[in-house]
Amino acid sequence: MAGDGAILFDECATRGGGAIGVATLNSPATLNALSTDMALALDRQLARWAAREAIVAVLLRGAGGRAFCAGGDIQDLHRAMAKNHAAGAWVDDGPDRFFEAEYRVDYRVHRFPKPIVAFGTGFVMGGGLGLWSGSSVRLATPTTRIGAADALHIGLATHVVAANCDPLAALVAANGDPDAAFGHDAPAVDAGDLAALEPVLRERVEAIPADARAAQATLGALAGANEFVDRALATLHGGCPTSVGIVCEQLRRAPALTLEDCFRLEMTLAGNCARFPDFAEGVRARIIDKDGAPRWRDGDQAHVLAHFEPPWAANPLADLGGQ
Repeated sequence: MAGDGAILFDECATRGGGAIGVATLNSPATLNALSTDMALALDRQLARWAAREAIVAVLLRGAGGRAFCAGGDIQDLHRAMAKNHAAGAWVDDGPDRFFEAEYRVDYRVHRFPKPIVAFGTGFVMGGGLGLWSGSSVRLATPTTRIGAADALHIGLATHVVAANCDPLAALVAANGDPDAAFGHDAPAVDAGDLAALEPVLRERVEAIPADARAAQATLGALAGANEFVDRALATLHGGCPTSVGIVCEQLRRAPALTLEDCFRLEMTLAGNCARFPDFAEGVRARIIDKDGAPRWRDGDQAHVLAHFEPPWAANPLADLGGQ
């Protein structure tokens, strides 16, 4: 097994003479939070596996059982953002380097020429969701913190498997064929777990307004649908209003964009979120100081749209798709 400790790489021979590439996010203490170095290492290894004929599939998984990946290294990002904000200048390019590395490996996962199976146990959030959602086979379990049934219901997950599933053993036995490993004839969820997998996302909003306040009002009409929805609405109303506006505007623009353009837009948004104060303020209030009292800027539409203006002369992902 190779790697730098925080991410490990291995290969396991199949019965048919091929091999499964295995990438394990190996930082259980941080819920396998993704760092710049981890993203770069995974990107390089995926490129090697893509070029090797003997590799028939890749498995992405997280160590420790509590999380596939709970997102990026937020504390490291906060240190860099706080330094930049205090200086009033971009003196630490750590956030840009992180987001570029993250989105490049996410893009490689989306375009990978062989099956990638992502085992979504526990928390699947932020940077972890980026890896998981781009994989061709997305395994949820009863422990998945998106909700396995809901993830399957909306197409985010492709399969629901038992919490004690061994996806590597299944892939080895199936010679790397995910359909044979996780299809109808494969072991799925334990019968005793099925009752816990009832979807809660039964309500649908067909059109969300681009304006943040109108979007919150539209979503607020779902209040009382069930406990999950009410908790989500409480989180929404206590969160950053600019973030709501950004997501609404993304939803409006994304259908007309190529995958490459979507990632370039995402890079622009992430870069600006690191430059404007709300991202750092949310991390401070929720994770650093833990006072639970973030001071948000008003999420007016002009401020929302400012996040869509590139902060560089050339987008760091300008070459995406043409490497």
